[in-house]
Amino acid sequence: MIVNRVEVDQFNETLQKARDDSSKTKKVIEFEGNWEIGKMGPQFSANINIESGGEFLIQSDEPMSLGGGGTAPNPVQYALYGIAACFAATFAKWTAMEV
Repeated sequence: MIVNRVEVDQFNETLQKARDDSSKTKKVIEFEGNWEIGKMGPQFSANINIESGGEFLIQSDEPMSLGGGGTAPNPVQYALYGIAACFAATFAKWTAMEV
């Protein structure tokens, strides 16, 4: 059953696995990034492996006021986006569990 774009049965299964064995809650996330020296455009880039397969390119640049070119989201924007996306996903998940 999907509610709020959350696969509720899969989430319940994950919760049960975590209750049965807390080591199931650990996940390693790795990536390598590049500081783009001598190029114009974003200052930092990384290819992130996504769970469904393939890679996703993420780039960042500092704002012009901090010496960057302002050509991509800056690291603080990514951090705030991460916090907001995590909050929204958590809210959607737990409200979906109430249905």
